[in-house]
Parts: sequence; C-alpha cells; structure tokens
Amino acid sequence: EESLGCHVNEPDRNVLLVHGFGSSALSSWQRFGWIDGFEQRGRRVVAPDLPGHGLSVKSTAPEDYGMIEDELYALAKSLRPLDAVGFSLGARLLISVEAEHPGTFDRLVIGGVGANVFSFRSPEQLASAIENRDHERAPDSPMAAAFVVGAYRSSNSPEALAAFLRRPLRRRIRAEDLDAVKCPVLVVVGESDTMVQPVEVLTDYFSHVRVVTVPLADHLDTMRSPIFLEASLEFLSAN
Repeated sequence: EESLGCHVNEPDRNVLLVHGFGSSALSSWQRFGWIDGFEQRGRRVVAPDLPGHGLSVKSTAPEDYGMIEDELYALAKSLRPLDAVGFSLGARLLISVEAEHPGTFDRLVIGGVGANVFSFRSPEQLASAIENRDHERAPDSPMAAAFVVGAYRSSNSPEALAAFLRRPLRRRIRAEDLDAVKCPVLVVVGESDTMVQPVEVLTDYFSHVRVVTVPLADHLDTMRSPIFLEASLEFLSAN
C-alpha cells in the first residue's frame, strides 16, 4: 500500500479503480469521467496510481514491483465494503486478488481482458523497446507500439515502466483460480480488441458473469468509451 499513490474522494460506499499499464488515475479514470461519474452516484472513489506509474514511487529495480497484489489487497481490506473496476493490467491484478482472497470485492468490473488473462509472453522485448524508444523492437502488434509511445508521456518514466514489466511474477492466473471468484462480475470488451477474444475462455469460469461488448472498439478505445463507464455505473448500482 505504501507505494500506491492514491487519489481519494469522500462519500458513502467505496469503489476502487485500477488503471492499465502505462496509464494513471488521472489519465484514465479522471480524464474519461469515471471519478465524477461515481461521485455523482454517492460513491467514495479510491484510484491508486500503480507503482511505477503516475504519481507513485518510480523505481528502476524490477524486484521493487513484486508485491503489487499484496499492496492492493491491503488497500482493499481497509476500504470494505468495496466494489472494484480494473482495466487491462488493472483487471488482471484485481482478478488475482479476488481469486487469492475470495470476498475482497462485492462486485467486480474487468475491462480489456478475456483469453489474454491466461496467456504469457516474456516482457523482455517490450521492456527493451520502451527503454530504447524503438518501435522496431516492440512485439509485432499495434498495441505494443502504443505502449512504447505511451511510456514517454510526461508523467511516465520509461525506465520505471521497463522495470515494472520485468517484475517477478508470483504466479500466472490459471483457470482453476477463477473458481474462487464468487462475486458478480461484469466483463467489458471491445468488439475489435484482438487481445481478448474469445472472451468466453475467461467468462465460462465465473459463477455470476455478464458481458458487455463495445461496438467497433479496439483495446484502448474500450477504456475511452462511455459504454464502459455507463455499464459499470449500472452494474455497480444494482442490488
């Protein structure tokens, strides 16, 4: 929890927002109206900047990023009752926390994830491309090139993000881990997001799941879409 830089606003029931790789609370949740949207619904919003991102501590040592799930769990425990929304990397982290500590979240929204939750690719090529600002070294995908560009936004440290990618992973998410996730889950995916399809590879394992598809959206378009926000507000307002 110490290395998570948090933007916190008051009222009533809590909602935790966890951003994606290379982003921050301000450049995602604040920019696209999420914090205002939840505050208007009487929610207390907690939006941490993940270590190495935004306003948080930025280290160039990969081992300093090895306890992120534990830090998120410690933060979540202090906020119950709690719902949570995560996008891409943030969604993966929230799934890991709920799978390891069932009951942490009352409701969970995960965007930009699907079949990719179970896949693993060595981060070294992308980390090297970010360090060298070299699109040619990036893995062969438009999204990887976008990550390289995003790493050089003013609030980011490319060296810290490369170290973040190289962090020691406690373990990969396995299909059997998802059996522990009993809370209602909303999965939001872009129709043109090739990273997540087929989304059923993920959703078939949840006990209570709803899927919303954002028409024509790729990975980053999903985050920006008001459909993602409105679906999340509706889902987390349900009894």
